[in-house]
Amino acid sequence: MQNNLRAVISPIILICIGLCLSCTGPVEMPRLASLTPLADQPILHPDYTDITLPPNIAPLNFVIENPGEAYFVEISGELGSLIRISSRKPEIRIPLKSWKTLLESNQGKDIRMDMCVKSKTGEWKRLTPVINHVSEDSIDPILVYRRLHPMYYLWQNMGLYQRNLETFSETTLITNNQIEHSCFNCHTFVQNRSETMMMHFRAGQVSGLYVKDGDRHLKINTATDFNKPAAYPSYHPDGKRIAFSINNLGMFFHATGDTREVIDMMSDLVIYDVDKNQITTDIQISHPDYLETFPAWSPDGRALYFCRTNKLTDYTAGSDKDPQLQYNNVRYDLIRIGYNPETGEWGKLETVLSSGECGQSITIPRISPDGHFALVCMADHGNFPVYVRTSDIGMVDLETGYWWKPDINSAQSESYHNWSSTGRWIVFSSKRGTGQLARPHFAHVDKNGQTGKPFVMPQEDPAFYDSFLETYNLPELLTGPVELNAREMIRTMYDNEHIVQATLDSAVTHRNDLAEARTGWYILPY
Repeated sequence: MQNNLRAVISPIILICIGLCLSCTGPVEMPRLASLTPLADQPILHPDYTDITLPPNIAPLNFVIENPGEAYFVEISGELGSLIRISSRKPEIRIPLKSWKTLLESNQGKDIRMDMCVKSKTGEWKRLTPVINHVSEDSIDPILVYRRLHPMYYLWQNMGLYQRNLETFSETTLITNNQIEHSCFNCHTFVQNRSETMMMHFRAGQVSGLYVKDGDRHLKINTATDFNKPAAYPSYHPDGKRIAFSINNLGMFFHATGDTREVIDMMSDLVIYDVDKNQITTDIQISHPDYLETFPAWSPDGRALYFCRTNKLTDYTAGSDKDPQLQYNNVRYDLIRIGYNPETGEWGKLETVLSSGECGQSITIPRISPDGHFALVCMADHGNFPVYVRTSDIGMVDLETGYWWKPDINSAQSESYHNWSSTGRWIVFSSKRGTGQLARPHFAHVDKNGQTGKPFVMPQEDPAFYDSFLETYNLPELLTGPVELNAREMIRTMYDNEHIVQATLDSAVTHRNDLAEARTGWYILPY
């Protein structure tokens, strides 16, 4: 009986194997030398063509969108072995080990991708080769980001993750189903290092500021008689001070076009000293006539950059009883103020780039590790670029004041961004393609601030982004993985008996009470 059963099953297995191979298995490899390259350009998704890539990036898997019955790809460099891939499907997945070897062997050189597509008649057609450049500059291997649904009312499910950019490994740091679906945001590190970090938790029992400093885990209430809880942080290079903005944010909606916008009613800057457990500020960075936000320390810690605009009453029309806010006129300048880390004394304010000069609202400054350039968001108005379609990435030369928009922008919003530890790479969020879902993109930056063509973070499944309906938020490049015990973090945030209450510097005598911020503006349409 067993022999008869085997006799029946064996042919079935062979037929199934044959069917599988005919659908997904390898196909014969064409002889490239015998095929003349066509003028037809390969259509790759994602677009991994004509880019500069790090020598330690994971394989750039892609889909060939040129129609065909079978596909062949040969990847080569001046040095190292060839990579040959044949497939009956247009999805091209590059072997990790072979890819890594090829890139390491060709740092500073070009790699070439030859592609062939087989027609229904069985004829192989060779497409125009793709040439990409392998930089000698490695990228920081870890990217930390928040993932959440794109609509503002779906924030109840989100997580903080880290991705190894040299592989496809993604690790969960914490999800908010572990903390009763409370919100968390603004994860921040010290100069691309993972040892010290902070993050805000909002709402419920876990509400507060979480700080991890080596083995220390702290929950801090940064609210004082001067300020509400702090946001938009920037760590001082010494890791002992954090610059924050104190904001009164509100959301409003348009009937057409970009429906959502965020408005900042009032804002100031404060400095939190971790060792002293003290909030301090200065009239120059928390002036009642201005809104100050988005602080960013210089890499040497001797200057604080931030964005500033006039108080909202300067943008109103109508009567005092019926003020009408002309929100499309609200634009922020890029400001710098000197700082002495040894004494805590402030220098004088100076305008680095005014909105009047560039015609744009300047937000989210991030300073290059050499202190030469500022990466900023530039939009036609406002302070919340992720919701403003006109938001682009801008570059400012801090030595000359010259500014420009690198050729990395799209027709959709480019928003949060940051530098690698070497300053040779940037990461930024872009909604290109969908207009709703932000994806992390990378671009090479040379010593003159010139950028290469950006490319999206590679995924093992080249069609991953087509069906993934979460947005990537606040991408941060790190030199090493975050060693975070989620249980310890959660225990700390639920422990309200040992919460650290920040004190207010006795030298702070003026006050800008955010509780008095106007919330009943009539916002003029535009």
